[in-house]
Amino acid sequence: QRGLCEVLSMHRGMPLQARRGLPGTLGYAYFMLFEALAPLIELFGYACFAVLLFIGYRNWEVWAGMFALAVGLSSVVTLASLFIQQSFAPVVSRPVDLLRLLVAGGFEMFFFKPLTAVWRVKAMLLFARGQQAKWDPIARKGFQVKA
Repeated sequence: QRGLCEVLSMHRGMPLQARRGLPGTLGYAYFMLFEALAPLIELFGYACFAVLLFIGYRNWEVWAGMFALAVGLSSVVTLASLFIQQSFAPVVSRPVDLLRLLVAGGFEMFFFKPLTAVWRVKAMLLFARGQQAKWDPIARKGFQVKA
């Protein structure tokens, strides 16, 4: 998230430059709206959910519909990613491991995604404060070809 904010900041004039063309404008807009602002929108949704529950808004039909939509979309993304991975570069050979991945994907929405959203917002706040990023160097090892 921090790196994304840095890159978007460095190229903030990109959508207004005609020489970048339509791909540059659309690409910048995509990363700004759907990647950079996504954790803020997600945390805002969690906060709205908590406030509505606190003030007593409990329209269970609406809650059930939204929950089903969220779980359904999360499941589609998980299933599609597993299908694509197994189709083009299979790494899971045992069916029990595939089942474990599916179960973990089911829990992702409840534990990992909210935690990731908090981490991403924290990174955005550090960037907004102008705090210098501390990137560790990565040693190059090259590629080893299997015989």
